[in-house]
Amino acid sequence: MAPHLPVPVEALPLPLQCIADRIEAYWLGKAGNRSQQAFAVMLEELGAVALRAGHQGAAQFLRQATQAGWPTLNADTWLAQHRQELALERHPAYQVFRAA
Repeated sequence: MAPHLPVPVEALPLPLQCIADRIEAYWLGKAGNRSQQAFAVMLEELGAVALRAGHQGAAQFLRQATQAGWPTLNADTWLAQHRQELALERHPAYQVFRAA
């Protein structure tokens, strides 16, 4: 439930619906523009992270953005900074380790 988003949670892309509360926290706390266009761009950036790093990666991205006070999100920069970590998470041995 995220009543302060400009769209209902069900209107968010499916991979982002489970982190709607984090999206709302970032959206309400960020500085700068809060137009529909700004919201759409934010969702695009979050979707790019979710596609490559899953919803947990998108949640981490938002947590970092909220803590640092980023007025805008840049998925490419964040993904580049976390490239090694993301590669490790996709490695089969890491998956086995996490499952144990």
